[in-house]
Amino acid sequence: MHMDTAIPIICKHCGSQKLTPFRKYTQITYYHYLLPCTCGNQYEFAAVRTGHITRAYEEWGYFKDNTWTVKDTKRVGPQDRRVDGSDILCHRCYEIADDSSWQYTEFRREDLDGEYCVRCEKCHHEMKSSP
Repeated sequence: MHMDTAIPIICKHCGSQKLTPFRKYTQITYYHYLLPCTCGNQYEFAAVRTGHITRAYEEWGYFKDNTWTVKDTKRVGPQDRRVDGSDILCHRCYEIADDSSWQYTEFRREDLDGEYCVRCEKCHHEMKSSP
């Protein structure tokens, strides 16, 4: 049997039929810091540091025409910054450099699969599907 109308989902806690789609996910940003070699040596860079930053996000929105539209995203919890490795090519420039000498560059971002759910817009209770 084919039905043209959807069966409404009703919150068991407050009776509302308004739903908010919700997603939690983790984003990893890979970066490197480059220290230019300024002493005229044979190297373009005196040193390179690589690392990554892990951040957790939540996003939510609304349904329109059976499609989820993201309304807002916010970062949650602390970020985790890690240095994965470093190479020093010119020790002279490395020793005299200060923090402002390094050039920061992000070179790749990855969103890891997260968890999706639907919450009641009124009371924020997570909707569970019946088997």
